[in-house]
This record gives sequence, C-alpha cells and structure tokens, in this order.
Amino acid sequence: MTETDLFVTSASAAVENAARLGLTWRILTATIIDGTTTMNVLVTIDGDVESQLTRAISLIGPLQDGERVTVLVTPPQGVYIIGTYGPRMSPLSYIDEITRTTAVTGITTTETELDQITFDSRGPDVRYKLTWVGTVQSSVANDSIRLKGRWGEGVGPLTAADTQFTSRDVNADVAGRGQVFTLVKTVTGIPAGFTVIGVTAVRSGGSGTIQSFADVNREVSMLLEYA
Repeated sequence: MTETDLFVTSASAAVENAARLGLTWRILTATIIDGTTTMNVLVTIDGDVESQLTRAISLIGPLQDGERVTVLVTPPQGVYIIGTYGPRMSPLSYIDEITRTTAVTGITTTETELDQITFDSRGPDVRYKLTWVGTVQSSVANDSIRLKGRWGEGVGPLTAADTQFTSRDVNADVAGRGQVFTLVKTVTGIPAGFTVIGVTAVRSGGSGTIQSFADVNREVSMLLEYA
C-alpha cells in the first residue's frame, strides 16, 4: 500500500467511524495557516472570524500554508483534515501592530530604537512584511536621518548590534519640521523563536538632534504581517 493509499484509507475510516459511533459530525472547508506538522495543523475554518485558529490532525499528510482543505469536525473538539480542493489561498497575514503617541527624542550619532514588535517567529523560510509610518525631524536644517529596519532575538530594545534588513535616508529640509515617511520592507531568514523587529534612527549627516515626534493626534504606527 502506497503512502497516498494509506492517507485515503485513513480519511475514509475517520468518516465511517464517526457515522458508526453515531457522533454528530460535519464536513467543512478551511484554509491551512501552518501545516508544518501533521498532528498539530493550524487552520481557519470558513465562516469563523479571521483571527480564530483551530488545531487539526491531517489524515492526508503534510500540507502547505494557504492550501484549501476539507475537514471532518466531530465533538468534542475533534478536527481532522480529510482532503484538499480548489486553488490555494493566501493565509492570514496579520501578526501584530502598535501605535506610538509620544516622541522619541535626543537622537544623534547613537542608533536608537523608535518602535518594536515582539513575536514568535515560525522559522527562516517564512517571509515577513514590516510597515512603519511616522515622522522624523532635526533641530538643524538639511541634516540626514537614517531609518533602519532591524530584528533581534529576545525582547530588545533594538541596537546597531541587531540584524539590519533595510535602510533609508531622510533629509530634514527644514529645522524642526517633521518629515512624514513610510518604511515598507519584507524580510526572511529569521530563526524560529521569540523575536523583536522594528525601526531605529540615527543622524547620518549634519550636527543637529533628531527626534520622531508623535502625539494623540499624530500617531506613529507599525504593522507586521506574513508576506
């Protein structure tokens, strides 16, 4: 018996066993969110809210993230993946977001963290997308401000010793006036485990003092997603 035959036999047996035992069961459709292990697959079942994840056992072998599947749901909390169908769909993308309503000030030539998000990385093959929207300014006109995307293990704060994955320069064309800037970048290669990711700033040219202004009416925001 081939591996495929074994998977099909197992799926059929699960349905037949549920019927034989008189269990209340339903066959629903779902999307794979994390199919790394067949015994602990994360899915989102069609009709559930997007943030609601369900753990399932795959009876058809390993699956790819975003794959469309059929699931057998039996009480209490038994969810079994019994087949695939249709085109693959993108998995949930949202991981976390933050807003900041206070300024980060006093930045000169020492790289300083502006904002960070901590999350549990799923491993180096997963691609993440970071989006930061905020303002930066200098006390001296035409200073150069360098914004960097970095990630590091642990809880931060991020420093120049952490891994850089992007860098952008902003010109402070008028002293004391905020420059609105959006930093968007994808990154891979982050090992599995507890990780901090975010944006730092440093004065890369000139003589002024840098800040990233924010208040309740001018929030700085940062969003982390699967890409």
